[in-house]
Amino acid sequence: MPGLPKAPVKILYIEDNWENQLLIKTILTKAGYDVLLAGDGLSGIQTAREELPDLILMDINIPGIDGLEATTKIKSLPHLENVPIIAVTAGTVEGGEELAVAAGCEGYITKPIDVARFPLQIAEFLEGKSVSVPPELENVYLKTYSRRLVDRLQQKIEQLTQVNMVLEQRVAERTRDVQEAYKELQQTQQKLVQQEKMAALGEMSAQIAHEIRNQLQKLKSGIQYFQEYSKLSTAEEKVLRGVIHGVDYLERIVTDLLDFSKPEKLNLENVEIHTLLDQILGLFAEEFEKTRITLRKDYLGEEIRMTIDPLKIKHAIKNLIRNAVQAMEEEGGDLIVATRLTTRSLRKARKSDPEDLRKIAIENNFLDIAIGDSGPGMPPEIRSEIFRPFFTTRTKGMGLGLAFTKKMIDYHGGEITVTSEPGNGTCFTISLPLYPG
Repeated sequence: MPGLPKAPVKILYIEDNWENQLLIKTILTKAGYDVLLAGDGLSGIQTAREELPDLILMDINIPGIDGLEATTKIKSLPHLENVPIIAVTAGTVEGGEELAVAAGCEGYITKPIDVARFPLQIAEFLEGKSVSVPPELENVYLKTYSRRLVDRLQQKIEQLTQVNMVLEQRVAERTRDVQEAYKELQQTQQKLVQQEKMAALGEMSAQIAHEIRNQLQKLKSGIQYFQEYSKLSTAEEKVLRGVIHGVDYLERIVTDLLDFSKPEKLNLENVEIHTLLDQILGLFAEEFEKTRITLRKDYLGEEIRMTIDPLKIKHAIKNLIRNAVQAMEEEGGDLIVATRLTTRSLRKARKSDPEDLRKIAIENNFLDIAIGDSGPGMPPEIRSEIFRPFFTTRTKGMGLGLAFTKKMIDYHGGEITVTSEPGNGTCFTISLPLYPG
């Protein structure tokens, strides 16, 4: 029985110059290869992920994500780490070929292409040929590549800062115009402008934050590759661990920014609130022990079921507990988590359904969740600002944790309040309505 016909070898060529694309495709097609084309790094990564080529030809000087960064990304993807990537270089930059190998390429081919020899070169790489950098130079080129990634990250951070400054200026101008035009509705208009400001800032910041996250991931991959395949001194290893720690910290900031800026949609479930609280507190058990914090629970003596988005409420409460832990991390103390039922008049629209404009004005039951700590407390001038986006008294973080918490509670039609005095600790109270029916 005759065997099945063998599928042609698939080669992906990532190159922005269409003339070069045409030349390479013509040569390799005549040699019996199936040639795929991509015009930039992002589309090349996507094509590689979808098509799983047998070999990738990578032009180094492609726009956007350059060939070195695209190589690092492709090598980090499942099922692609062993696909040979061959750099196609102009040979005009000293050390460019060695830098490509340091970034993950198995070899390189210098332009202009030798038409007669080119198919043979491809066949050799498909059969396992690879180019190595002399050990004494490998660390040099790895460090050079890491510096390139750090420089790209710095550029993106500077762009984010500049965009935020311009955006703040535009929003401030809009705020002044609205206040002058609608003086009789000043308080309402100020809230509207703030919402518009945060929506615009969130949209712009989210786009840039996504780009920064991509660059951070590339930087981290490059450093981890460097750590794994290089012989490092103790001092060098310590420096790289510090860089990895810094990258992780920046990734957390980007995540906070994305969480705060994206539009929210509640995925409601019926949950037992005390069970949810215990799940959250369990996440901090090791931290409580490490920081000498004593947990005291004062729950209602009955099961309380609520229709909420458990992930978002969990995120909001985790922010409050994390703040309490940070307030007591130096000297330890007591953390109290309590629940109570209260009844009062509720007058607000449910923000979880923007199209439902009906005002609820009924005597309603609320569940109050109080989270108190015995930390140093806060003065009035700080207490009045803590829910404002980007306000922070710490050297680390962007000041979005409590703003995000308030946003989530607002979306549930509830409210959050704080009581605190210097030297007497802090207590946050989340009030969530128990809507009838």
